[in-house]
Amino acid sequence: MVDIVARPQEFSESLRLPLILENLEGLNEEQRTAVKELLQEFQNLFSTSDSDVGRCNMTQRRINTGNHPPIKQYPRRLPLAKKEEVERLVKEMVDNGIIEESSGPWASPIVLVKKKDGSTRFCVDYRKLNEITIKDSYPLPRIDDTLDALNGSQWFSTLDLKSGYWQVEIQPEDKEKTAFTTGQGLWQFKRQYTISEVSLDFAPITVVFVRNFSAIVRPLHKLTEARSNFNWTEECEKSFNSLKQALITSPVLTYPRTDKEFILDTDASNEGIGAVLSQKIGNEECVIAYFSKSLGKPERNYCVTRKKLLAIVKSIEHFHHYLYGRKFLLLTDHASLRWLLNFREPEGQIARWIQRLQEYDFEIQHRKGTSHGNADALSRRPCKESCKHCTNAEKKFGMETDISVKVLTTEDAWSSSEVQKARLEDPAIRPILERKLNSEDRPSWQEIAPESPATKRYWALWDSLHLKDGVLYRKWESDDESSCRWQLILPKSRIQEVLRETHDSASGGHFGVMKTLSKTRERFYWDRLRADVEKWCRECHACGARKGPKTITKGRLQRYNVGAPFERMALDILGPLPVTTKGNRYVLVLMDYFTKWPEAIPIPDQEASTVAEELVRAWISRYG
Repeated sequence: MVDIVARPQEFSESLRLPLILENLEGLNEEQRTAVKELLQEFQNLFSTSDSDVGRCNMTQRRINTGNHPPIKQYPRRLPLAKKEEVERLVKEMVDNGIIEESSGPWASPIVLVKKKDGSTRFCVDYRKLNEITIKDSYPLPRIDDTLDALNGSQWFSTLDLKSGYWQVEIQPEDKEKTAFTTGQGLWQFKRQYTISEVSLDFAPITVVFVRNFSAIVRPLHKLTEARSNFNWTEECEKSFNSLKQALITSPVLTYPRTDKEFILDTDASNEGIGAVLSQKIGNEECVIAYFSKSLGKPERNYCVTRKKLLAIVKSIEHFHHYLYGRKFLLLTDHASLRWLLNFREPEGQIARWIQRLQEYDFEIQHRKGTSHGNADALSRRPCKESCKHCTNAEKKFGMETDISVKVLTTEDAWSSSEVQKARLEDPAIRPILERKLNSEDRPSWQEIAPESPATKRYWALWDSLHLKDGVLYRKWESDDESSCRWQLILPKSRIQEVLRETHDSASGGHFGVMKTLSKTRERFYWDRLRADVEKWCRECHACGARKGPKTITKGRLQRYNVGAPFERMALDILGPLPVTTKGNRYVLVLMDYFTKWPEAIPIPDQEASTVAEELVRAWISRYG
């Protein structure tokens, strides 16, 4: 086999023959001359450069769409990092005479495909056009038949057509169907006629930026849900008026700059997720766009970390055209997500999300919740400052509410100093309490790694732990955020006292595990709370004496009513028994319920086929 490499840079316009032929060491002078003469004869078939595309006029490609009306698709938003490359590729195709401007009714979007060498392949998404195209049934050769036809061959030639699809002409009336749009214009593959008239129209106005849109329209969306009665409430009226005001109010936004780093703030709540895309220009963060989305019923059951991660994934996907192909800064108020891409052995949904995010180049930074109000507001339900419901809720659940240390006990109430002293003596709580007293910033995993597993579990709850008068509490909120509960972080030395009062006392009532657990959680929280409650109830002597041992009830005998012989029969197998001379080890016992007539049939085994055969032969064939 001889490889002939024709380099484009070694061709000239006057002589399209390569000046240098490589890998011809195995040929003698006569063979070299023959190769040169062959290339000289067919020099017009060689491409001199990447822009030199041939043309086949032996046939013209037809796009038969029948009577189907034209399909117009809007352009997809391109990543900012790819816009210049798209413009360059389009210009090259125009300069090479492959495409030209179009003003027809057809339009398809483009798709950029990354090659193995890192370059970009310019493609057009013709799936909608393909769906309405009437296809011919001309058969393509089977690959196995083609390989069989090569049997006995010794010399093989490989010819690669330069942009082969661009070399086949299209029928003039079908060229407009190949039109594609990049967002900067409409182009179609080369045609051979001109247009004398161009029609223009106004582009429709589209609302792009409405801050907190999903939360505003949520009451209206509920009216359109399946199995939902249409009931126009006061909440719907407020939502409708807020939406009208949002549509006529101009948001203060700025245009994105390609020379500045993008900043993405994300947050999540029980109602929805939100994000703010911005850039730091000077000393100010300028907002570029907002994003918000209501959570579905299954998503509201996610844990806090999963909700925050969902907000990151959905926000990055929404701003893909800004963030793809460039490094950006991701800000979140959930400190554990700083190690998002370092999760060990993620599974299921988390693994799929992390794999999706690995396509992007970003750095995660933690921003305190007090400084994260922009994205936080987008994920929560908006309300006016004068709203009495919010005011009452803030008074009831806010951090400024006076929280005293109270317990369900007939003994003396614990003072704050007693609780503080007991916590400092608890090895699981002391590291968390000391760090809370020194700073509100969550300690890093490296700082907390040497501590006990219980301390690490408290560290995971850092954002919900708060200090009031030196006493550590856990703030618990219901899924719908309608109720809030402050739970005292209980040191280990006080656990038995609390369980004794919540379960064993007269007010406790020796309730079961779930009621005792619910009653305890109303005021207290500690590590492994559920396990301690279950153990306490299980080992309670009063509860055990009252319940008594478990009895296993046997099934009752049943009476069957029969009215005629052979209406119902019973069968059973007796054995195994000693093997008889005929090889039988079991006895098939049959009996009629009405007459009590028995039959005993010897059988060699208990196989279903053997039992069925003997049942038919010895019973059904005789008695029916």
